[in-house]
Amino acid sequence: MRMYNSYMLEHKNPFGAIRTNTECTFSVRIPNDVYVNALQLMVCPWGDWNHPIREEPMPWKKLQQGENIFSCTISLQVPGVYGYCFRITKNGKTNLIKRNPRTNEGFYSYNLEGWHWKLTCYDANFRTPDFAKQGVMYQIFPDRFYKAKNGKTSIPDSIVYRQDWGEMPVYMPDENGIVRNNDFFGGNLKGIEEKLPYLKSLGVSNLYLMPIVESAENHGYSTANYEKVNPLLGDWDDFESLAKKAHQMGIHILLDGVFSHTGSESIYFNKSGKYPSLGAYQSTESPYFSWYTFDRRIPCGYRTWWGFDTLPELNKWSPKYQKYIFGDNGIIDLWFEKGADGLRLDVVDELPDEFLTPLAQKVKSYSDKVLYGEVWEDAVTKEGYGKRREYLLGKQLDSVMNYPFKNAILSYVRYGGIDGSEFYNTIMNILESYPKPAVDCLMNFLSTHDTIRAITALAGEELERKSNYVEERKEQARLDSLSKAQYRLGKKRLKIATMLQYFLPGIPCVYYGDEAGLMGYKDPFNRKCYPWGRRDKNLVNFYKKLGKIRKENPFLAEAEFAFLRVDTDICIWERKSKEHNMFIAVNRSGSKETIVIPEEYQKGKVMFTIKKCTKKNIETTLFLKKNKIELDAYDGIILCI
Repeated sequence: MRMYNSYMLEHKNPFGAIRTNTECTFSVRIPNDVYVNALQLMVCPWGDWNHPIREEPMPWKKLQQGENIFSCTISLQVPGVYGYCFRITKNGKTNLIKRNPRTNEGFYSYNLEGWHWKLTCYDANFRTPDFAKQGVMYQIFPDRFYKAKNGKTSIPDSIVYRQDWGEMPVYMPDENGIVRNNDFFGGNLKGIEEKLPYLKSLGVSNLYLMPIVESAENHGYSTANYEKVNPLLGDWDDFESLAKKAHQMGIHILLDGVFSHTGSESIYFNKSGKYPSLGAYQSTESPYFSWYTFDRRIPCGYRTWWGFDTLPELNKWSPKYQKYIFGDNGIIDLWFEKGADGLRLDVVDELPDEFLTPLAQKVKSYSDKVLYGEVWEDAVTKEGYGKRREYLLGKQLDSVMNYPFKNAILSYVRYGGIDGSEFYNTIMNILESYPKPAVDCLMNFLSTHDTIRAITALAGEELERKSNYVEERKEQARLDSLSKAQYRLGKKRLKIATMLQYFLPGIPCVYYGDEAGLMGYKDPFNRKCYPWGRRDKNLVNFYKKLGKIRKENPFLAEAEFAFLRVDTDICIWERKSKEHNMFIAVNRSGSKETIVIPEEYQKGKVMFTIKKCTKKNIETTLFLKKNKIELDAYDGIILCI
C-alpha cells in the first residue's frame, strides 16, 4: 500500500519546491478497512521539530479503489526549507506517517524526530536568466586550453614557463617540501578566442573560465590583483576582444569570483613586499589592513584559508572590502563592464549572508547576469555560520554546481547499484528540493578542476588511501594513463554518463578535454593541457552530436522531467513540453537489454543512438517487435515526437 509519496502528483501537487503564496495540495491514502479518527499535516522548519509552525486538518475527500483519500491545501508566506509529516489517529491510537529514505514512501512511526519529507518555499519573484538554461556550458582552465602565438605574454621571474605542452604538470613538492603550482604552459585568452569556432561546434552557449586575474599560481585561486588580468593570459583588451567575439557567436562568459581569500603575494597582503604599495601584512596603516584577521595564536600570525599560509582569509564583514568588491565602481562592475555575463563564486559556503546577499543584489542590478555558487552538498539544506543557508530561496544565487548529480551519475554508470534506487532517489531529491528556476540552470558536470576526470573515475583503478599527500601523488602519477582496455571501457561508460548529463534537467557543463578523452586523477593530474593533435575524434564527434541536439531543441531548457524506468542496468526518462516530447533510454550494462517503448513514442523519430552517432545519417524509423526493442550493450537512444 502506498500511503504517500511526494514524488507523485496524486499525493503532492505541484511537484517539488513551491513559490510563496502558492497553493500546494497534500493527499494521503488509507485502506478502507482502517478507521481514521483524525489526520493532520504537520509542518516545521527543516530539522527543528521542537517548533512546529503549522498543523493542518486533512478531512476525508473520497473513496477510490478501496482507499480513503484525505487531503488539505496550504500555502506558505515565508521563504524557507520546511519538513513535514502526518499525524494519524486510527482506531483510537495515534501514529505518525513519516518518510522512508530509501523509497520516499510513508511508514508508521511513533517518533517525531527524523525522516520527514522536505518542502522548499522560495520567493515568488525568483527568476533566472534564459541564456543560462540553453545549450552547453564549457569550463576552461585558461593556462591549459590553447596557446595562441599572437597572445601577449609577460613572464615573471617567479614562475616556470613550460615549453612542453601536454606533458605532466609538476606534481611533487620542491626541495623545501612546498607545492608551488607555479608551472605555466602558456595557454591564454587569445587562444580561447581562436578556438571559439571549435567551442561553437560543440554547442557551447556558456563559457565558464577559471580565474583570469593576476595570481602567483597557475590555477588562479590565489588572487594577487582583482583589477588586472594575469599577464601570462593577456590583458583586459584581450578579454574584451574574447567577450565581443563570443557574444557575436551567441556565447556568454562567466568569470570565477574568488572572494573568500587572496594570495599572500598580492597587492593587498604583500607578505614579501613584492608590490610597492603598503600591504596589510606590512602595516596597520595599510588601506587593506581591515580586510584580514591577524591573530598571534596562529603560527603564521593571521587567519588562513584551510591552513594554507599562502592564502590569507579575507574578512568578509569588512565594509571597506565589501565596497571594493560590490560597491559602486567596484570589482563586479569592472568585470561586467569588460564583458562578463555572470559569476561562479568559489567556496560560496565561506561567504556569510552579510556578504553574499548584497553581492547578489549587485549582480541582479544588471538585468542579464547570472550568479552560480560552488556547493558540494544539497544546497537547500546546507548549513553555515550557525544557520541554514538561503542560497536558492530567491535573494542570493541563481543556481549551483551540481555535485549530487555528478556523484550519482558516475556511481550509477560504473556500479549500477542493487536496483538503481540510490541514483533515482538522488536525482529526485534534488529536483524536489530545488526551486524550478534554479533547476533549469543547474551546472551539471562529470568532472571539474577539483575532481577526478570522468573517464578515469569510470574505469580507472580505485585509489587506496595513503599516509600522506606525497605518496598519494606518486600513486596517482603511476596510474595516470589508463590501459587500452580500461580506456575502451571508460569511453563506453562516459558516453552513457554524458547522455544522462545532457538530458537531465539543468545545463550540461563539459570540463575542457573530457570530450577529447583526457584522463587524470585529482589535482594536478586533472589539470593537464588540452590534447590538441591527439584528441579522440570519435568522442569529440559524440559530444558535437549531443550539443547539436541541445541547440536544436530549446524546449529542453524548461521541459518537464519524469523517470519511466530505473533499475540496475536500464535508465529511461522523458522530457516534455506542450509542443515536444523526448524519450531517452540508456543501457549501462555489457549485454543487450529489452526495453518497452510507450505507445506515444512508437512512431517517433529516432534522433540519436550511441552506436550510430558517427554515421552522417541514422535510420529514423523505429523497428518494433511487439512494442519492444533490444538496446545494445552501452547503447543509448533518443526518440522525439
